[in-house]
Amino acid sequence: MNNLFELVNSLDSKTIGHVQRKFEPGSKMGQLLKIYRKTRSGSQPVDEKIAKILYPGEKQALNAFYRLKSRLTHLIDQLLIDVYSAQGEDTFTTERHLILFHIFKKKGQHDLAFYHLKKAEKAGGAKEQYSLLDIIYNEFIIFSKDYFIVDPEAYLEKRRSNESMLFNIKTIDEILAIISYRLRVTQNMSGKINITQEIESTLGNFAGDKAIFKSVQFKIKFYKTISQILVQQKKYSELEKYLEQTFQDFADVGMFNRQTHDIKVEQLVYWGNALLMQRKYDEAIDQSKVLEKALNEYQGILFDKYIYFVYQLQINSYAAIDVDKAVELLQKVVTSKNVLSDPYYLLINYANLAFILFVQKKFKQVIKTIQTIYRNEFFENTDLHMKAQLAILEMLTWYELGEPDNFDYRFKQIDKSFKTDWKDYQGIDRDLLSMVHLMIYTPGYKHDQDLKRMAVDYLKANADNQNRIFNYDDWIAGKLGTGLLANS
Repeated sequence: MNNLFELVNSLDSKTIGHVQRKFEPGSKMGQLLKIYRKTRSGSQPVDEKIAKILYPGEKQALNAFYRLKSRLTHLIDQLLIDVYSAQGEDTFTTERHLILFHIFKKKGQHDLAFYHLKKAEKAGGAKEQYSLLDIIYNEFIIFSKDYFIVDPEAYLEKRRSNESMLFNIKTIDEILAIISYRLRVTQNMSGKINITQEIESTLGNFAGDKAIFKSVQFKIKFYKTISQILVQQKKYSELEKYLEQTFQDFADVGMFNRQTHDIKVEQLVYWGNALLMQRKYDEAIDQSKVLEKALNEYQGILFDKYIYFVYQLQINSYAAIDVDKAVELLQKVVTSKNVLSDPYYLLINYANLAFILFVQKKFKQVIKTIQTIYRNEFFENTDLHMKAQLAILEMLTWYELGEPDNFDYRFKQIDKSFKTDWKDYQGIDRDLLSMVHLMIYTPGYKHDQDLKRMAVDYLKANADNQNRIFNYDDWIAGKLGTGLLANS
């Protein structure tokens, strides 16, 4: 595995910007970063070829290249630590103090070392970081040999107590694993289950220490596990009810604070999406406003991370009840760096905008938007599914514009791509290419039985996928007859 390549492709555009500011434009590090970022997703760069590009004519080009990779890897690793350590005073507090302890201990500055070890203990205890506390108490016991102010007996007792908590954490994981298994098995067997009853039954049978349920870690892990199961099972109504109750329970016991603010926001996002998937659009819009209000808490520390989800809830809701409003919001998203900086999400939103414009029959704007997507720096690295979907949308738009020359020119290119670069694409929407090709060259196509049969098959295949963004059901029905929807 090429570790640096994987590391570079894991970075968002904001972090990439931080990295690029660390070296001069046009430097070999900058060139390497650019090459790796432009390498297609799923491909592996050939380092030998890159070495010859960066060090032309040098006998030891590959060795020099490996040293360059090592320096760039170290720079990115260090930058990630700096960036994420600076995101709020509570982030990685325990780890930072533990590192400082080791630094001052090595320097022989025992007072400062002890100070930071105590700080690490306090932070670890506040955040229930029992695994880290185990390391910290071991450090206290070892440190007592050199620093006589430390009473080892006190920390031996703390370590024993902490080991008991670690055991409880293991119990939590066991309980959650059992609950997860039971819910999935019961779902497969019967199709209908009482989530609350299954949970209470499992908790009652497998938890000996009831105090464990009061642990913040347990409550958070429990919520995450149940929410993920309900999402996987597409039980959005039950997810909505569960999140409403859980959110209120967390608020009632004072669990929402600066340290757990991410959990609060995450629950609101889950909740909003559960409403959206049930097509409760007005409620989803209201929920987006609650989410936005939460993002402004604690000086907006999570605003940049989650504001995108506020707009997505609103856009997807308005797309169903007020298309003009959805377009207005999408245009705001794609033109505002404050809302969206990641090129991948920018591309997705441009794709959403293109489809909504298609629904509005603004076909020339659809072509302009798709061309904007093709020029996006991330487009070459985007996934096969998105490329194929956009190509199909483009072909339907050329059909609507009544431009057979452009249609033929692009059809040949796209059809070739499906046979070569896109041969692994399995999406049913590929059949739309064949359908629209028949439509443009078949006089009186509305009465063509083969075409109608293809349309019915397409609608049946997508019957359980009504929440897809590129939903062509109404378009097909409009072209070939609304009765097709009933037949499907």
